[in-house]
Amino acid sequence: MVFNLQSYGVYTRSLGPLDPNLSLYEAYVDMKKLDRAGRLSLRFGRMCLGKYGTEILVGDDDFTKGRSFESVRLRYKTDRSTHDVMWVQLYQQAPDSAGIEWNHPLLVGSFNTFHFSEALNLDANLPYLITQYNSGFNTSVFMPDVRIFGQMSNIRYSAEMIYQSGTGHAIVTKEAKCTVKAYAAEVSAGYFSKDDKVSIDLTYYRASGDDKPGDKEIKSYNVLWQNEHRRFGFIDAFKGSNVQAATFHLNWKLGRLLATGVHGVYATVLESKDRSTGIATVNLNSLMTDNKTIGYGGDWYFNYYFNHYLNMQFTTSVFSPGEYFTAANGVDKTMVRMYLILALRI
Repeated sequence: MVFNLQSYGVYTRSLGPLDPNLSLYEAYVDMKKLDRAGRLSLRFGRMCLGKYGTEILVGDDDFTKGRSFESVRLRYKTDRSTHDVMWVQLYQQAPDSAGIEWNHPLLVGSFNTFHFSEALNLDANLPYLITQYNSGFNTSVFMPDVRIFGQMSNIRYSAEMIYQSGTGHAIVTKEAKCTVKAYAAEVSAGYFSKDDKVSIDLTYYRASGDDKPGDKEIKSYNVLWQNEHRRFGFIDAFKGSNVQAATFHLNWKLGRLLATGVHGVYATVLESKDRSTGIATVNLNSLMTDNKTIGYGGDWYFNYYFNHYLNMQFTTSVFSPGEYFTAANGVDKTMVRMYLILALRI
């Protein structure tokens, strides 16, 4: 049996106030080699996520750090495939309109990766959201997720699609029903040098929004969880609901311990009246613009990677708000931030 306790900060790509620092505290127990072949393992533990400051991740958990969840994962791994069965329970404070104090989404799922060759690999996942509060409804949702990825010579690629389909009933009026139909997709391509010192990646991400947020058909992609299962997408692009974003990333390894790079993103909303992006601080029904530009974001980072247990990163981030962001949030000035992050694993 292996016990693993981790406490560290996680840096997420900057998009101004949409994407501040995220603190992550994780404690889990790994039970490995449960069969004679050493292919079966069991992992269970608890994770706590710091506040995002947006509606994407909301609420306080019992440690006043944001959102947390517990999980159990049974894994069977062979030379050419990995198969996970997972159970997850989240802890989120529900909004006042829900009429309940806590929101406890429950999720079970099967996550499978198949390695056919270096050029072709497949993720085939089927999570099932048993229950979660969403837009005034208690929903149950299937979320089939397919991704192909690989690399050929110095080129790598990834393409992923996740679809959400389900039903629900209103929290207050039980007889009121809703349907869930949403999606998210991401495609990416990258180049890396033979010595792996320089890499360049381009990504396009799109997640559905709701053109009629007041009706009984939920069309906003639900960003439920992104940290316990294998991250959605090969490249860490800006993830969210009701958004499309194009990103550019350049990384340059200066040596065994040092790396530097730049990251840029341009994002827009898909539906002006959908609040799921977490941007709006005003009534969107009285929005004074038809423009949908969130804005431009960019950062430069310098990373010192001592070993698996200790590394540091200094980052300077810039965000220039677009017309939609200014109209919905009131921010009309370019913002600059500096971060110094220490990552420590124990």
